Amino acid sequence: MNRAALAARLFLGAVLVPIAGAAGFAAYEFRVQPPIPPGVYHEGGPSAPLVLASPVKSGFVLGTYDPRSTAVTTTAAANPAARKPPTGDLAAGVEAFDSAVGAQATLAVRYAFWGQTFPGWYVIAAAKHGAETVLELEPKGKHAPTLRQIASGAGDIWLKKFASEIIGPDDHFMLSFAPEMNGQWYTYGNSHAPAADYIAAFRHVHDTLLKDLAKDLGNMRAARRLVTFMWQPSAIHLTTPSPMPYWPGSRYVDEVGVDGYYFFPSDTFRVIFGHTLALIRDVDPEVPMMIGETAVGPKTGHQAADIRNLFAGIRRNHLLGLIWFNKPQHRKPYIYHQDWRLQDHMAAEQAFVAELKAMGQPVETFVEPGDRS
Repeated sequence: MNRAALAARLFLGAVLVPIAGAAGFAAYEFRVQPPIPPGVYHEGGPSAPLVLASPVKSGFVLGTYDPRSTAVTTTAAANPAARKPPTGDLAAGVEAFDSAVGAQATLAVRYAFWGQTFPGWYVIAAAKHGAETVLELEPKGKHAPTLRQIASGAGDIWLKKFASEIIGPDDHFMLSFAPEMNGQWYTYGNSHAPAADYIAAFRHVHDTLLKDLAKDLGNMRAARRLVTFMWQPSAIHLTTPSPMPYWPGSRYVDEVGVDGYYFFPSDTFRVIFGHTLALIRDVDPEVPMMIGETAVGPKTGHQAADIRNLFAGIRRNHLLGLIWFNKPQHRKPYIYHQDWRLQDHMAAEQAFVAELKAMGQPVETFVEPGDRS
């Protein structure tokens, strides 16, 4: 999400660009959870979500990343075989966000590093709030393989283990592999790996994970019911290059989520997202598309008006909806790490609530993978 208005380029210069990074870069919470044995939780129970797969085209899809959690360490964290979940609510932030905006989010974001346990307990916790999990899987960290190594099968043993852990919650989630790959702020980004390596790794993760799931579950339809794949580039904004060299192909993409933030007074929906959306529509006019991660910062000087501009752009471009990054950051460089939390800005929160009401009740209906009707 290293994007800013063109007018700010001369002011900030090239020095800050490499460190601006994603709005949430190095701020996500990666908490290892124990795997959930099959049979502990079944979709369709009294606290299961109402969503199954890809969001329908009609209606508005509302999502959030809100990291607040009431969960505390339990013996489950120390014992991977433990069947008891961490105590408290891993998805408490989703409930707080829902309360603030007066609507139920149907997507909740979770981040994970390559090699970690599948966050099954979070999937269940989000489901209890009626939300589908979007898992952003980032192949970085001390022991993470490179994209080229992933494509060659270096991570297949872990992928097989990961697939087996997906079965425990028995609930669908969206997997975003190596998000914002066209930015330079991640170790797998455009400054570190060629686009061809990303495409090969994305396709390999897609095919291998589905194959392992199908083997465990008995058929491919059951596998695709549990996971769909989101392609999540950063929008072309300031020096962020086009994501299209990283397009893995329509066969591998179930949903598209484009990330972009309002940083500067001159930022608009057209400035941030317009070019990127047009390029994606050129290669696949039918793929379900939404704003995959966004927020409007107070430093724009007209936060409420920009929120109205954001929603207007979503309507004008016939997008599914948005995922709001609801986290206060307050760290350098501050222009890229603002207080994005709606509850901290009354006028912004009121504008967001009003726009949601104008959009209508966020959808709770999803369709089976591959059905783009």
